[in-house]
Amino acid sequence: MQLKALQSSHVSHQRTIASMAAQDAVERLWVTLGENSVQACPDADPANWKADWSTHLSLRDVTTITEDSTYCEYGITVGWVDDRFEGEDVSTLEYRIKLPKK
Repeated sequence: MQLKALQSSHVSHQRTIASMAAQDAVERLWVTLGENSVQACPDADPANWKADWSTHLSLRDVTTITEDSTYCEYGITVGWVDDRFEGEDVSTLEYRIKLPKK
């Protein structure tokens, strides 16, 4: 039971960092939206976002920001490596946001 408790605590810590990374991506998108002088959705790849967070999590290739420019909707996926849970997918979080069009 102690092993499972430690594993769960570690996963909780990593999910917290992943949530902060996703929120940071949202904030960067808002900043870019505010700086745009044209009526367009921000670029789906905020400058250095993935590189900045790779020092805090062992990010996997699934860590992306996808964009639907018709509605200014974004999908933010944060995935990280966690070998402690064999066969279980506890290392991916997905977020969806929608920004207003200018």
